[in-house]
Amino acid sequence: MKIKSELIDFLAKLLLFLVILILILISLNLTIDKIKNQIKTSGIRISAHPPEFVSFTSQKEEVINNSIRDLNEHALLFDLFDCPKDYRSPLNIHIRQDGDPEELSQKFISVYNRLNPSVKDRLVLEVNDNKNGTWSIKNLIKYFYERHGIPITFDSLHQSLLHGDQSDEEAFNDAYRTWPTKPLFHYSEGIDGSRKHADMPLNHPKNFGQNVDFDIELKSKDLAIFKLKEFAKSISN
Repeated sequence: MKIKSELIDFLAKLLLFLVILILILISLNLTIDKIKNQIKTSGIRISAHPPEFVSFTSQKEEVINNSIRDLNEHALLFDLFDCPKDYRSPLNIHIRQDGDPEELSQKFISVYNRLNPSVKDRLVLEVNDNKNGTWSIKNLIKYFYERHGIPITFDSLHQSLLHGDQSDEEAFNDAYRTWPTKPLFHYSEGIDGSRKHADMPLNHPKNFGQNVDFDIELKSKDLAIFKLKEFAKSISN
């Protein structure tokens, strides 16, 4: 039987594609193993803060579906890296909409119940400086921790802009008590009293005597962390 040259050409290209795909998968697997080993040997804590487009209270089903997919993809990466399937590796999001907290919380939970266990077991909610102060530490605890056991994340910058009826220390300690493991809280500073994150720190995180980890949200990233380490050293001395 004579095989047409077009078929031979197609099979050759298909074989080349499969070989390249296998090499890519091998390389990807080696990269994943390298990351897993680095996480394990360094003891670094892995977390994620998915983007502001993640919204469980949107009126658009497309936004809801995209939010679920986004979180599922984050959790998949965490699972590939062998991160703990609990709040030691938190997925942190906001509720950004103002409005009736009862109505919004019910909407949120209806979407929350659709999440994969690998997302639900890691999901935490962060205080947000909504214009009307809807999602203060107090309200997040009332509508999500007390009813559904979802831990609450304290953020120094958001808390400073709320101008609510809680001091930073009160809000910090209330949020602290919602975590079944060491909390991961957020530290940043605003430029000229705004919510725009500064590049470098002028102060340092306060832990109010509690054992917590801090996610540093200053724009200079590692340089800001090095500066904070200098602050900590000067205080200890």
